Amino acid sequence: AAIARSIIRLCHDLALEVLRSVPHGNAVVSPQAIVQTLALAYAGAGGETAAELGRALRASGGVDETLAALNALDQAIASRE
Repeated sequence: AAIARSIIRLCHDLALEVLRSVPHGNAVVSPQAIVQTLALAYAGAGGETAAELGRALRASGGVDETLAALNALDQAIASRE
């Protein structure tokens, strides 16, 4: 649950950062897609790259725990559609 909350905060922060960087505040962005892409890279990375991606994803657990949390979050989002 802590990892899921961290991921949700990351998505929120990403969306805010993108909107702040757009001159007129009009943008379409999918923070969840960005996080999913980073997570895929995290799953295949090693060494310092994996550590950097883990920090970027605010992953408090390891790769497996982070991917499991992302999967659970995706399923929760899909169930709301």
